[in-house]
Amino acid sequence: MSPDGAGGPLHSTITVVVYIYRLAFNQFNMGMASAATVVLFIAILMLTLFQMKVLTRKFDY
Repeated sequence: MSPDGAGGPLHSTITVVVYIYRLAFNQFNMGMASAATVVLFIAILMLTLFQMKVLTRKFDY
């Protein structure tokens, strides 16, 4: 992947953040970019909650 986020054939290696940026500022599709941002936020939140539940140690003093 190049620094400008061009990606491979048909943009197959584009990251989610670059995709959101292109939607918002290249295509001026703010609604779709906002929806993609919310989906990304929920995915990160779910992963964080899962990790906190699985990896935290519980102590009984």
